[in-house]
Amino acid sequence: MLRLSRRLSKTDSSAGNRSIGGSLALYWLCMVLAMLAAALLLLSVTGVLSRTARQFGETAALQQSNTAALFTAQMERPRRAGH
Repeated sequence: MLRLSRRLSKTDSSAGNRSIGGSLALYWLCMVLAMLAAALLLLSVTGVLSRTARQFGETAALQQSNTAALFTAQMERPRRAGH
């Protein structure tokens, strides 16, 4: 009976250590997420993200028009060769 109580007390203390470790991991995860949110807020307020999004939109539109022109040119080529 004494051995059983000692085993239980050891498992209780190791379970307590695990919960402290889990709490610490959760704390650090929350801190990292808070820092990421603060960084994104700062970038958004300074306009860095909107400028990047605008440049990406312009680049995507240019790429789309180039692809459409290339596709049209390739579709026109076989028709001319057949005539």
